[in-house]
Amino acid sequence: MKMIPEISRRPLVTAPFSVTPLQGLQAAAGPGTNVVYQQGLPADTSLPAIPPSVLSPAYAPTPVGGSYSGTLTAPETGTYVLAITNSCGCYDATTLSVDGTEILSDPSTPPVQTYSAAVQLQAGHAYQIQVSGDSSALTWATPSALAPGISQAVAAARSARTAVVVVSDDTETEAADRPDLRLPSAQDELISAVAAANPHTVVVIDAGAPVAMPWLGQVSAVVDAWYPGESNGTALASVLYGATDPSGHLPVTFPRSLSRVPASTPAQFPGVNGKVLYSEGIYVGYRWYDAHHLTPLFPFGYGLSYTSFAFSDLRITAPQGAGRGARVRVTARVTNTGRAAGSEVAQLYLGDPPAAGEPPRQLKGFQRVTLRPGQSAVVSFILDGHDLSYWNDSANGWVVAPGGFRVYVGDSSALSGLPLRGGFTVASGGG
Repeated sequence: MKMIPEISRRPLVTAPFSVTPLQGLQAAAGPGTNVVYQQGLPADTSLPAIPPSVLSPAYAPTPVGGSYSGTLTAPETGTYVLAITNSCGCYDATTLSVDGTEILSDPSTPPVQTYSAAVQLQAGHAYQIQVSGDSSALTWATPSALAPGISQAVAAARSARTAVVVVSDDTETEAADRPDLRLPSAQDELISAVAAANPHTVVVIDAGAPVAMPWLGQVSAVVDAWYPGESNGTALASVLYGATDPSGHLPVTFPRSLSRVPASTPAQFPGVNGKVLYSEGIYVGYRWYDAHHLTPLFPFGYGLSYTSFAFSDLRITAPQGAGRGARVRVTARVTNTGRAAGSEVAQLYLGDPPAAGEPPRQLKGFQRVTLRPGQSAVVSFILDGHDLSYWNDSANGWVVAPGGFRVYVGDSSALSGLPLRGGFTVASGGG
């Protein structure tokens, strides 16, 4: 038996067909497998208005450029969901703040115009609510309103062999910045509750960017499906039932929190007095984490599979030429050491000589290989003058720092994921 709590959200475009996760799993389920569905949380668009009995003054819609301020007195202690609807469709962000802390930014990107966030409130405490920008509705769900759906999902999870929780974040947009990395609504609370009821819980995330995972240690697996499109359910079922090896690798770093990202100060984001300071320089993404010896939630290039792989036999040819005319060939062997066929993405990172002042390692190449159990393949990379160069302000151009280069080959940007290491030396000159 499989249980799937999820939140329904409208698609951005009208596709000729659409296969939901529930439909995909039901279609792929074999004889004797019963797929049970339970919606764990109310849809954002179904939330009721915050009543005047707890909100003073009563909420009134605000126009573009308008604002609302009020005091919300929480009737009970627990997790609330607060939501705003920006109906102008004008790509003009509307923000919602609680006691001066912004909890969501609604960009009014059609067709999704209702955005939500979870917040912890204490019974009897008065909270200052601020809405800035166009808004047509200020809605909520109290802990009591959220409890029945979560309880039903928990009950279904207890009776299931495997629980599959499908969650989503459709708040990424060019029209507004995400105030944090949390999933919208009370999806984190839903996941934690289901995982506590069933240790065999799989979380499927439909999102276009990194999300925080406070429940990561409670679940058995996480499938990051990104934005899977019209065949969502078919693809998901193929992965979860083992017909397809989930061999993707992350194109971004997943941080542990916003306080541990390259741009973490107010001056860097969102800026002070209308100015944003891009002080991280070349240390962006995984380069910043490596330079500061910080371990992220998941490193750039990370990805698991239904099988395992080993890297061996690193070979580096002596550089041919000098300076920007140099060329280096790097090869390595990848072996499927598991029991299933699968794909691996071999990644080559290069560390420049210290004189270059570059990040510790930078990705210079990657190659995907598909292997049967026990099968091996040799991956090959060519490093040319462009790969060996860095931008030198004094020279006003790209130059190659003479000296020793370090080579790392593996399956992610983290040192722990780079088992093969070597080096070579490039002589000066050569243009």
